[in-house]
This record gives sequence, structure tokens and C-alpha cells, in this order.
Amino acid sequence: MEAGYTLTEIARAESRGKDTIRRTLRADALKLVERSGARARETQAEHHRAIARATRLGLPMREIAQAAHVTHGTIRAITNRLASRDADSDVAVDAVDQRPPEEEPAEPREYHEPQEPWRGPADNY
Repeated sequence: MEAGYTLTEIARAESRGKDTIRRTLRADALKLVERSGARARETQAEHHRAIARATRLGLPMREIAQAAHVTHGTIRAITNRLASRDADSDVAVDAVDQRPPEEEPAEPREYHEPQEPWRGPADNY
């Protein structure tokens, strides 16, 4: 205002600047949103396949839920959704989740409860 501009002129210039920046950065921002959305969907699908695989192995829902940090009801909902989707499309989850033999563990891995970070084996006495 000391430079002789009115408050209205300053506000309009600020608005034009914001519009210019928005138009300039719009395409990059939308591409970033699109890429991160695709990654999120892929990661979620991978997570759901892992849950389905653990379910098919006969692991208890509560153990799967604890490992996934969700409720066992969420695990049940995921497996039901995958089962109904596969029944509708006639595609088995096993066909999606096949791993080459060299990636399969030789023996089933044992699940260990997460320990509190401040406690070690010596503190279990």
C-alpha cells in the first residue's frame, strides 16, 4: 500500500498469481495423484492376496488380523469379498497368487508376537 496500490489491487494480483501457479502445477499434481493411486491399489490388492493365501493355508483369522493390524472382522470381509468376486468372474484366487517353487519357504514360518521395543529376552524372567 505504501507503493500506491489499493488493497483491492493487491488482492487481485495475489489471486492472479495463485491461478497462474495452479495452472502451471496442475498437470504434475494430477499425474502424481494418478501414480500414487495406482500404487495404492496395487499394494492393497497384494495385501488382500496375502490375506487370502494365509486364509487358504488355514491360519486362524485372529492371527492373520493381528499380523495385518486390523480386526478379524476386516479379514473376514476381505476374504468374503474376494470369494464373491472370484465366484462372479470364475477366476480362482489361486491362479492370481501362484508363486514359483523357489519362492515358497521350505517349512512354514513360525509367527512371533511383536515385542515391546524396550524389552528384550532378558526381561522375560
